[in-house]
Amino acid sequence: MATILFIFFLLTMYHFIYESILLPSMRLDLRYRLFRYRDQLVKLKVVHGDKLSDDVFNSLFYSINSSINRLPFLSLSLFIEARREFETNNQLRQKVDRKIQLINLCEINETKKILKKTSQLAFYAFSLNLGSWVVYVVPILLVVYFIKQVFKLAFGLKRLIQELTFTTDHEFEKFDPRGFAAY
Repeated sequence: MATILFIFFLLTMYHFIYESILLPSMRLDLRYRLFRYRDQLVKLKVVHGDKLSDDVFNSLFYSINSSINRLPFLSLSLFIEARREFETNNQLRQKVDRKIQLINLCEINETKKILKKTSQLAFYAFSLNLGSWVVYVVPILLVVYFIKQVFKLAFGLKRLIQELTFTTDHEFEKFDPRGFAAY
């Protein structure tokens, strides 16, 4: 009982340190990076003027602002819900495809870089938000890996036994029970 309480205490401390100390500072760093990309986008609009269309500028600007606002909420459940909505809602899919096409057709290559970097930072935030689950997922993955190896060994032994069973009598007599061929 004391061991279980100690494990729960350690998990509580891990969550406290990760969720209250480490994660907010990492999210703040991501926010500052996103602000930097947003500032670069505004600078591109000032420098290039009409070469950077308002549709491309507004799409990227809204995308960066959405990423900034949603940093703490980028989770697995949000990803699954967004994917389901994207697969079922044709209007949303067409809207997203149109915006991506607009950005890809833009003459200014920096816009593509900003979109790519913003997407990478959003994925990084998603990964950070899942970080508190690592202590639960890694042991499960280790157990699954161990079970997979046991089954692999068992099926290998089964196949070896079947091969030995179907050998002719003459071949079986040459077999050394210690696992080596006698002759």
